[in-house]
Amino acid sequence: MSTAIASLFGKGINKHFGLEMKAYSPKYSRVMHVIPMSGRILDRQGWEVYAPPEITLPLMPAFMSQIQESFSKRYFPIKRTLGDVIAEEDWDDDEYGVLKRVVPARGGAMARVFANKKEYDAANMFAIAGYSAATTVPGSPDGKSLFNTAHPISLNNSGVTVSNRPSVDVDLSHTTYYAAYANLTQQLESNNYNIIDNAPAQLVYNPKLREVAVQIAKGDWERSTSNFNMNAAKADNLELVEWAHFRKTGATSAANAFNGWFVMGQEHSVNFAERQDIRAKSDYDINLGGYIWVASVRYDFGWDTYLGTYGSAGA
Repeated sequence: MSTAIASLFGKGINKHFGLEMKAYSPKYSRVMHVIPMSGRILDRQGWEVYAPPEITLPLMPAFMSQIQESFSKRYFPIKRTLGDVIAEEDWDDDEYGVLKRVVPARGGAMARVFANKKEYDAANMFAIAGYSAATTVPGSPDGKSLFNTAHPISLNNSGVTVSNRPSVDVDLSHTTYYAAYANLTQQLESNNYNIIDNAPAQLVYNPKLREVAVQIAKGDWERSTSNFNMNAAKADNLELVEWAHFRKTGATSAANAFNGWFVMGQEHSVNFAERQDIRAKSDYDINLGGYIWVASVRYDFGWDTYLGTYGSAGA
């Protein structure tokens, strides 16, 4: 309920500021696949494909294999709401029309905070669930964090594990990016045999890593070396995604170092499932003598599989 608004009822104020700011360009929709939902749930099913062929001698039966279900992922949209109540007399006496700019309209202050909520939620998914050391991560198809050293290769072959992060977290550098490239371009399908044709497409980082990221992606030479080694990473044509909301700090780093980073492949399955865009409703409460506005959105987010991703929390 907005009550600390006495300045709206006196003449003489030349400018009210802080109500309108330059909108933050969304990054979650660049990093993640935005999937529209038409129902209550969205189910996605992974599969384990055939094992490789075996040598068959004359008059021996053919080697038989099968496809079978692997890990699955369910998206279930959660509702986020925000409301406000404005006294009728405050609405009528507003000298500057400020209240009409902050109520939930698509360009208003409430709409902007909803947009930023999506950014925070998506970025925190990477920063928290992405690097979690928990034995079981809620919402993860295989129970592991997105970046993990022990992903089971498939539901039916859980004894074979693979990694998409360094065994010891490291800061972003040419050396660590090359390790990410080598991992991403050699990830295996669920049969633990087929190599997936994938390559890094995006490097995602906090603005504190801008200098390092730009030098890795665009420099002619490897950074911080005196040997003038050619920068092989430049050939990858990486899209740099500088994400201020992504704030992951390595376990041994200074507070707020925000030195975590990750790479997204040309193909990946990290998704933001949109069920309902911002929807605003208003009413008049005769008992309170005020106008009520409530806005809401519904969405979920997560990943179907770790494939196509690689990341480190920073040293």
